[in-house]
Amino acid sequence: LGYQREIDMLNLAHELDMLTIGYAFNRKDTEELMHQAAPDIFIFHAGITRGGSTGYQGGLSLQETAERSQTHFEIAKRICPEIILLAHGAALANPEDAEYLIDNTGCHG
Repeated sequence: LGYQREIDMLNLAHELDMLTIGYAFNRKDTEELMHQAAPDIFIFHAGITRGGSTGYQGGLSLQETAERSQTHFEIAKRICPEIILLAHGAALANPEDAEYLIDNTGCHG
């Protein structure tokens, strides 16, 4: 369907006074999403989630996940200072990983 449809949907949701949540996978998406839709909540997807039902063990380390996520959080905050920041994927596989991310980035959850 394309990323522009997500941006259009978020803008419509804003017009309807709904809470909006935007999801991005890379820098281009993050910048487009923030400039064109300015969601209330921003989620950065850092990559395929480690573990889970597939048992995937590759991908980024927890430190790399935090660093990559923080880069996107800074873009989002620069454009929308009041935004709520969330993270998903990559090395974030359990509550301890989430705690590390919260302690080492601007992430709220």
